[in-house]
Amino acid sequence: MPDLTKSRVVVVGAGVFGLSTAWHLSKKGYTDVTVLDGQDLPSQHYSPDEGSKSASADINKVFRASYGEQVHYQQLAYESQKVWLEWNDEISRSAPADLPEGLAREDKLLDLCGMLRLSATGDLSAHEQATLRNFEAAGTRAQQFSLQDPEDRKHAFEDPAWKARYCVFGDPATPEAKAKVGVLDSTAGFVLMGNACLWLHHLCSKAGVKFVFGEEGKVKRFLTAKTASIQKIVGVHTAASEHPSDLVIVATGAFTPLLVPQTAPSATATAGSLITFQLPADRADLLDRFSPKRFPVVSWGSNGLQRNGLYILPRTKEGLLKFGFRGTKFTNLEQPDASTPIYPESVPALASKIVNETIEEFFPELKGIPVQSTRMCWYTDGPGDEFLVDYVPGYAGLFVATCGSGHGAKHMPMLGKYIVEIIEGNETPFNQFWKWKEGGARPSNLIDLKDA
Repeated sequence: MPDLTKSRVVVVGAGVFGLSTAWHLSKKGYTDVTVLDGQDLPSQHYSPDEGSKSASADINKVFRASYGEQVHYQQLAYESQKVWLEWNDEISRSAPADLPEGLAREDKLLDLCGMLRLSATGDLSAHEQATLRNFEAAGTRAQQFSLQDPEDRKHAFEDPAWKARYCVFGDPATPEAKAKVGVLDSTAGFVLMGNACLWLHHLCSKAGVKFVFGEEGKVKRFLTAKTASIQKIVGVHTAASEHPSDLVIVATGAFTPLLVPQTAPSATATAGSLITFQLPADRADLLDRFSPKRFPVVSWGSNGLQRNGLYILPRTKEGLLKFGFRGTKFTNLEQPDASTPIYPESVPALASKIVNETIEEFFPELKGIPVQSTRMCWYTDGPGDEFLVDYVPGYAGLFVATCGSGHGAKHMPMLGKYIVEIIEGNETPFNQFWKWKEGGARPSNLIDLKDA
């Protein structure tokens, strides 16, 4: 393949996939990279409270390497973890004037507070058992603390912080514990996602990547030129102007099937439900209870359990405590060809019911605590939760990087490296999984919003 570094590259979408791709393009010597986005995400600090609607724009997201038999994502997560920690260090050593607005030296992008993956049955799921086997092969099994294993319990109790997280529902060896089956993973935690996007936007800008946001960055259609054998994409037309290019990379998440209809058979826009509570500043007991120093990410993963797919993240420094639910994913099929993101004022009643029942059973101290926000967070799911990273068949100059399937954010530091390798025609550990798909199985837990 010829040298592409002099190509004019347009990246559509300034979320996780788009930012990571642009950054790695710049690292490989591409000198003409422009990122377009119809939202003015940096001025909104990539914050849903300031109007950002991208799935990447969130207060926090889970970081984990627990992937069962999908070992390629386990490896990608651990690769990314190393860079997240390097970024933590770089930010802590930066002068305040050298940081983007909204990011402070004390902010850690990645917090390895641990993740407690719970089962409501008497045994670990097949997925969890596969995860532990693959962690054993990766050399990280000693950093996993099974609630049922006396030796793991002894190991966790050696450190007061891990003991507190291990016993977040009581000592699992005692009859009164509210959770007895699961694994506390000390290599997991959460990423402050809005801050992470601000940081990577900052790095891209320093590297010479150009950005166009708002109406001027909203892509309306592709610019095309027909050749004798193929349709060629030669740029994009936005609300304000044309952007000629040699390569267009579409990384627009849940909106990808609307912009590139050829992806619709294998890319489904689905929404998870987020409910965030504001812990009062004068409730020191709650701020301590849900601090990442004592409280891990918690998730329920038992098939057949209605709570399956519920997760909780530790409170932020602002006292925000987020519950997320993707056990049931919601679609909007008002248009016949693709699920279309919409943003109702409240989440579906099913999600609220499950969160309220969980509070009643596990966190009665949260009853009466005010809800700070509720929202639908739209992802794009691919068959088998695999990403879609490939050229669009039948078109020259058109590439898609999408189908984050609700788990792409954690890989942001390294994701773009492999996207660029695939763009350049190189073989990676991911080509076979991320290649173009003509359809595939949809998620089995879908409900259309009109039926919810």
